Amino acid sequence: MHSDEQLTRRKMLRAMAAAGVVATVVPIATRASASAAALSPMPGNDWVVHPVTTPSTISVHGRSVTIANGIVQRSFHTAPNFTTTSLKNLVTGQEMLDHTGEPEATIVLDGTTYDVGGTNASGGFVYASHRIEDSTQKPYEWTPYEKDGVTLKPYAEKRPWPAKGKALVVTFRPQPSLAAKLDGVTVTARYEIYDGIATVMKKVSVDNTSATPVVIDQLTVDRLHVRSQLAGRLCLDTDYHGGTDNVYRNNDKDRTYTVADHGDYTTYTVLYKEGPAYRIGTEVPHWGGHFDGFRSFQLLHSTDYYEAQQMEIKAMYRTLAPQITENPLFYHLISDNPTALRASAAGAAAVGFELMIQSFGSGFNMLSTDPAYLARKKADFDALRAQGIAPGGYVLLTTGTIFDSAESTCADTPWGNVMGLGTKGFAEFEHRIQNTLDTTGLSCVELDGPWPMFRCGETNHAYADGGADTVYKQWTFSNDLYGMMRERGTYINAPDWHYFNGSNKNCIGYQENGWSQPRQQQLMHGRQYIYNGTYEKCPSATWTFMPIDVYHGGGTAAAFKPLKKNLSDYSWGIGQSFLAGVNPAFRGSTLDDGDPDVRSVVKYWVDVYKTYRGLVTADIVHLIPPRQKLGNLARGTDIDAFMHARSEGNERALVAVFNQTDEERTQSLTVPLYYTGMTDLAQAPQPVPGSYLDTKDIPVFGANRVAEHYPKPSWSGSYPSATPTGTSVDVYREGEGRPRNLTIDSNGNVQLEVTLPPMTFTWYVVTPHNVTPVSAPVKPPALPTSGSR
Repeated sequence: MHSDEQLTRRKMLRAMAAAGVVATVVPIATRASASAAALSPMPGNDWVVHPVTTPSTISVHGRSVTIANGIVQRSFHTAPNFTTTSLKNLVTGQEMLDHTGEPEATIVLDGTTYDVGGTNASGGFVYASHRIEDSTQKPYEWTPYEKDGVTLKPYAEKRPWPAKGKALVVTFRPQPSLAAKLDGVTVTARYEIYDGIATVMKKVSVDNTSATPVVIDQLTVDRLHVRSQLAGRLCLDTDYHGGTDNVYRNNDKDRTYTVADHGDYTTYTVLYKEGPAYRIGTEVPHWGGHFDGFRSFQLLHSTDYYEAQQMEIKAMYRTLAPQITENPLFYHLISDNPTALRASAAGAAAVGFELMIQSFGSGFNMLSTDPAYLARKKADFDALRAQGIAPGGYVLLTTGTIFDSAESTCADTPWGNVMGLGTKGFAEFEHRIQNTLDTTGLSCVELDGPWPMFRCGETNHAYADGGADTVYKQWTFSNDLYGMMRERGTYINAPDWHYFNGSNKNCIGYQENGWSQPRQQQLMHGRQYIYNGTYEKCPSATWTFMPIDVYHGGGTAAAFKPLKKNLSDYSWGIGQSFLAGVNPAFRGSTLDDGDPDVRSVVKYWVDVYKTYRGLVTADIVHLIPPRQKLGNLARGTDIDAFMHARSEGNERALVAVFNQTDEERTQSLTVPLYYTGMTDLAQAPQPVPGSYLDTKDIPVFGANRVAEHYPKPSWSGSYPSATPTGTSVDVYREGEGRPRNLTIDSNGNVQLEVTLPPMTFTWYVVTPHNVTPVSAPVKPPALPTSGSR
């Protein structure tokens, strides 16, 4: 049950650094510029392609305070009251704010509204003091790539944790006339600036050291008056998010900001969408006198091009949620038989896989309290680890088992009756997960149906009052669950946008019945989901799917098993996923059916993936979207392609090209090399025509849920004419020894002539001229040369 020790731990966690859950937003849709000159960037290098090494600083000059990192800065005055005076993009030289002087927060306490800071010195809460911290807070535990020179996670990027930077912590107290009424109440604003990214974080927390409780009815965290012609240059994000949608964040029901257009300027108000209706005081049961706010992030874009903006956002996520860079090769086993587990793990280890998750339908019970069963699972997992396979398991949260249902149910939600998180039942759920992790050494949890920020009207829950307070309070319990798992180094798959909360992966964005369609339809729409979903997700932060055994119907036409018979389709599916760096959840009883030919093909693709791991987990640049052929959904309409790019290393790009048609196709493929750092361009160029997000519907599944929520391309006019620059690169096809030498043009592109027979795909590695790439794996004789027709 919910022990006092658990409550104390939760209280301590909330009082420490904010534990996050990703929240709410994608950059606001780019709007037509009021002034082309106002949007034209000043000279300055793109910090994504050319990393800025200027360390974060906080400088104080009299009553002025500035936090900066060479890319972005936010400035303040401390007198006559504390207020923001500037928010500036140092790359473009553009001041974002139209006017300043707003309160740093607005809080409603017991029905009365008070300003916090602002130019009005007679506001409710006034500046008392500030301090500077030389490091940022760690919102949750994460073991980085290496420690003390020892590599711990070869499948993760080398990222510092917590992110390097500095913090400005400002304390506000009630003005003297309110001292008696608000005795003991203080408001704290924490600002963090991070090395190397155009991001400032702000968090507003409240404390009450008095025994007399006060209720935080509402809280506005920030209000920014942005010049309207620069409104599309501001990305807002928070960690206050549950999210029932897997494919986009700009979701009105979860959005924690409001937008008001005033012509010359646009006001962005960051606030709690409901409540928090949170009661604080030293004698308040369970919660005490501290309210820990969500984290709000402001990222300043240096461009209006959509993909370039997404690259900046993904760079922010890699920095502030570095666990998303972990990308182990994993699969889902549908068995809980000890013999099957060991045999399957041995086969997976033989081809180079790293993680096995006992899938839904496997019979694994993570919520068991039976000592004999947990002892057996420990033996199973010890055996897996001895073979080099990390063990994982599946569990269903919100719509799963409801313990103590009379007290723990939220009724009449969009998902029906679900578990409330501010309940004894959820405390029991978390306790059982924790017990299984500690008893068995489970390394990974696939947490399905995480809490989606439902409002709960029930008034009989142990740790929430019902109504307006439930969203925030359940969010804190969701944070506790993720924090508990992160403390144990648990790898977390969760099909929701919980990255800032500590989750490693979220699904690419698909509909379940898609994997019950015939195999080659799955290949087509699988690439569509990869293409669309990797605009806003790093490849390592997401997964796709591959039903080795039958999944939700579809029979033998949909399943890839028997694998030898369907080896061409199986190889294609593995190849397109691994080349994208978006690892599929292979779900079934085996990875190779015990067949040596199948095993050699699986191992080949694993070897390709591991050879180019750092490259295929780099962000994707979109080239040509895949489009299904109406009347024959197992075929495309033409060649489609994507590429990975990074600005360091010998291998700078990997280009994957697919011809899922019944005719040979030849195309001069325009390959943009800006993100490889090998061009002379200082800023992102106009995207190649036809490369932007495909807004066509995906047949069978209705509207493309990804595309319909993205802004359309905002540029107009013809694509610029190009001239040769004299800089060249080498292009190696599938690791062949003799490359093609291609010249970069003034748009940062090369033209790659591609000819593909019907139902085939290929891939290329791009290096600087005369730089030899790592040797590619040798192709096994059983590797199919074309897809089945």
